[in-house]
Amino acid sequence: MQTMKSNKSEWLLNAQESLRSRPADIVALRRAAGRTLSTAGAAALSAFYRLYPDGREEEKQFATVCLMCLWREDEWDRGQSIPKAVKSSLTAEQQQEFPRRLQVLLDMPWDTTGYFIGKLYRVARFCRSKGNVISAQNLLRDLHSWDHPDHFIQRNWVKDFYQVERKGEK
Repeated sequence: MQTMKSNKSEWLLNAQESLRSRPADIVALRRAAGRTLSTAGAAALSAFYRLYPDGREEEKQFATVCLMCLWREDEWDRGQSIPKAVKSSLTAEQQQEFPRRLQVLLDMPWDTTGYFIGKLYRVARFCRSKGNVISAQNLLRDLHSWDHPDHFIQRNWVKDFYQVERKGEK
């Protein structure tokens, strides 16, 4: 499990490094954000397959890389988990209730039709509009285990959203 996790992290780090030298690929992937591989354009497919994705996880890697490209390259390393980014994007009053945007995602399985990724894209755009960055590393890890029968990713998202930072803790 740890090796699989480090392979995913290593793949994403290599993808980020490769994309930094290809601004046109970043633009192509940004334009494909919210789409599935089967509906992506030729430029996005070309940019994605230059990153040598894992054949078993292509859809999830494609979704992650496209969403990552919504932010500037210098922001990629300072992202946070989706629930924390959403919470940071809300006013103090709105933070009292779990946002419907996240609730809808938590109730959905990963699918290849694009419905899930479309909803995830809207959440990412909302966070981006409020100046919050989503961690591609965390997102890829979460998407990999999204359909686990124990739903531990979904539970972790709810915990992350309601987690209160105490003074002196980080």
